Amino acid sequence: MSVLRKILGQISALEILEVPINSKNKIKMERGHLLKLARSFPEIRIYGVNTLTGHRDSSQIIKGNGANISREIIRSHKIGIEPFFDQNQVISIGYVKAHSLIRGGTGVSPELLNQVVNTIANPMFAPKLPKRSSYSSGDVIPGAHWADELISFCKYDLQTGDALALINGNFIHLGYALSMLQKIENIGSLFIESSKLLNQKIGLSAINFYNHLEHSDNKFVLLIKYLQEGLPDEVGNKIQVPVSIRAQGNQLESFYFTLKEFCQEIETLLSKKSGNPLFDLKIHSSISQASFLAHMLSLRTNSLNDSLCALMANMYHRNSYLLSGKVHGIPIDGAYDSASLGLIQYPKAMAALVERHMSMAAPRLPSYLASTSYGVENFWTMGVNNIEKLEQAANVMVELLVMELFILGYLERSPDNSEPAFPEAQKILFEKTANIEDLRKYVEKLVNLKHSRSLFKFY
Repeated sequence: MSVLRKILGQISALEILEVPINSKNKIKMERGHLLKLARSFPEIRIYGVNTLTGHRDSSQIIKGNGANISREIIRSHKIGIEPFFDQNQVISIGYVKAHSLIRGGTGVSPELLNQVVNTIANPMFAPKLPKRSSYSSGDVIPGAHWADELISFCKYDLQTGDALALINGNFIHLGYALSMLQKIENIGSLFIESSKLLNQKIGLSAINFYNHLEHSDNKFVLLIKYLQEGLPDEVGNKIQVPVSIRAQGNQLESFYFTLKEFCQEIETLLSKKSGNPLFDLKIHSSISQASFLAHMLSLRTNSLNDSLCALMANMYHRNSYLLSGKVHGIPIDGAYDSASLGLIQYPKAMAALVERHMSMAAPRLPSYLASTSYGVENFWTMGVNNIEKLEQAANVMVELLVMELFILGYLERSPDNSEPAFPEAQKILFEKTANIEDLRKYVEKLVNLKHSRSLFKFY
């Protein structure tokens, strides 16, 4: 996934993008093609260039009024309110837009593209983009906020056709998805590390992962083998642990492959043109289509969110079992002192987090029936909404990991624990679990690393 790897590196370095010579030439010719269509053939309708937008697209504007309509389009669409995307998300959105413009087809002017690639790399550029003002049918409201703040920041005068080149496309939805990718990867890796510690405590055996060792994906098999390290080979005469815990390999398989598909779809979209209208030198008109929709990405997001919900359920069940009094050497609630309630409320707190997220995460399907602009916009992918639910899922996973690691650290420090289970490599993490607020800060730092060696990296 070369494009994905490249753009993540550029974002991390706030690199000023280089526009290849062939791209510059193509963009210049497409710009001339747009202007020729708009000026020489006013009977040809070009959406948002010589017409109004939305359900007003039948209204053709006066010849020579293109710059004014560009300004009016952005003014009329800049109506969003809080909450806003955070700065990391804004940077990802900007880089996705720049890549899309460089790929061509939007009719953007070379001068405006030059302003875009320089502005997005400027750390002082911090536009406030509304997160809940669209359902991913172009995302033109947050797009207009981004465009307005960009042209104000670089003091650019809008020209004919500039508005839709700036505000249309899938860049809000796709940029938001891209901004979440590395955090989700890191959460997956920390889940594996925490699972290794907890599995030893609850008596899981290597054989519980038996049916995953013959998988055709070699990287996934290596992940399962890593998870098996330190576990006894067989169950022997021990009673089976609950199926919700034995199914850990199944749940990890779902997470692994839904994340892989999520990455693949981001890579695919980064390699495609996006916007409306688009322009092709071989076609003697503008091209009306719906490349601003990222329907498959929305479906991949739903699947990834579902797989994270399965991991959440696994974490709740395994910690409940750990503190149930059924695990050898660990009293009920982890209460080694008969007068103590130990960790009695932790499984309940976990359940509250998981149940709340699951109730908030549905429904997630695209909207096939709702419409705006009197029916002109009648298909929404719910893309931005679904990525926000993915962001919420990531936040819940972080909190569950904090609680689980705190529980493990608490049990490890108990006076009756004569055989510490923490491996040598986990000493730093063990030291961090004494105070839950310090632990939370540490986990947040781990999951937000940009150059981690994640077990779930697919590019």
